[in-house]
Amino acid sequence: MRSEERARRFAMFKNNLSWERHHQLLDPTAVHVVTQFSDLTPAEFRRTYLGLRGQRQAFSSSSHEAPILPTNDLPENFDWRDHGAVTEVKNQGSCGSCWSFSTAGALEGANFLATDKLVSLSEQQLVDCDHEV
Repeated sequence: MRSEERARRFAMFKNNLSWERHHQLLDPTAVHVVTQFSDLTPAEFRRTYLGLRGQRQAFSSSSHEAPILPTNDLPENFDWRDHGAVTEVKNQGSCGSCWSFSTAGALEGANFLATDKLVSLSEQQLVDCDHEV
């Protein structure tokens, strides 16, 4: 890595640490730590790790409609992690298969509700079966 790039990354790292300290003060219950993303700009992170890399799919308006469910008597707070229904955080990297992580997470949660057993599923196996990519 060139010295200019190293200096730019270190400056971004310090900027991100400052941002994390500020947000920690705003919400003391949040946990902010140094990760492999700590030297990226927000734009670099978005471009590399979020979304479908500019691809847009058209969905009919009815394809994402859900029935309105009653909301009376809901608890003020509810966290599935407190009930053992969520696996550890997984790093999807920049493989472009974010769909497999959300799919596996949904199946892990549904399986937990059905069996009371938390099983971590393989996103890679889903990707291997996808012949459209």
